[in-house]
Amino acid sequence: MKTVKQFVFLAFFALLTITTTHAQQKLIVRNSETGESFEVEIPDGLTITADGWTDSVEVYRERARQGEVEAYRKLARCYEDGIGVEANFVNMMYLYGQAEYMDGKHDYYYFRKSRLGRMLEGVEKKYQENDSIGAGEILEQINNEWPSVLWIMNVMNIKNRNEQIHILEPEAQKGDMVARLILASMAADSVCSDACIGELEEVAAYAPMMYNKLGRIYMGHPDSTRTDIDRAIGYFRKADEYAMLSRKGAKGLLECYQIKMEKGEKPCDDIDLSRLRRLSGNQKGAETE
Repeated sequence: MKTVKQFVFLAFFALLTITTTHAQQKLIVRNSETGESFEVEIPDGLTITADGWTDSVEVYRERARQGEVEAYRKLARCYEDGIGVEANFVNMMYLYGQAEYMDGKHDYYYFRKSRLGRMLEGVEKKYQENDSIGAGEILEQINNEWPSVLWIMNVMNIKNRNEQIHILEPEAQKGDMVARLILASMAADSVCSDACIGELEEVAAYAPMMYNKLGRIYMGHPDSTRTDIDRAIGYFRKADEYAMLSRKGAKGLLECYQIKMEKGEKPCDDIDLSRLRRLSGNQKGAETE
């Protein structure tokens, strides 16, 4: 069984202060897709209301866009448990990584404190105790809640790229978005065809951090006919809209804005330039894209 640290590295992005409370909290949230409001209970390990925020996914996104660690962490928890958005472990992992990067943390600090992270560590502990039955029960629970996690772990343990593709392609054809996402990311590492661009756009709707990759393709692709600064800006802004603009994405967007400004255009105001410089600044921690 791989460690949690190895899982985070291998499962996805190799290819591409916590407040504890024992009382259940209730939160009114609004689904950003349907507009429906509903009440949910927030599990232990996350305090939502103590800081006086107006609680919604939109607020978390806006504050994360300012580089606030707590906002990234809260938004990650929303994606982990399906609070106000569709549960999505890929977005959850990315946002925990962003929180770690912005806070200068290491060793998957925030992910290890997440529910999924604690469950994976629980599996490790059970195996260390030679309790295969207990480990199996936790693995079954993980598989029920995050069906893609375990099989992606196994795929990423395979070192041969062609063998990975051979396993991923049938799953992608069945519509598995994680398999499609990994394959699209692999394809984009070379000169990206129109079909590759179309696939990246589709998977980016599921995992908006992929808009960073699209933005970089259009701001300076080896195929000069692909370069389109306006389109690159559009993709970077889309990642930013979901609070998933990476450090490299922020740098790319700043470079695109600089090109515009050299032509006498004003693509954004000074406040946004300052925000983007803050997001793209050199900080301790790994880039999560």
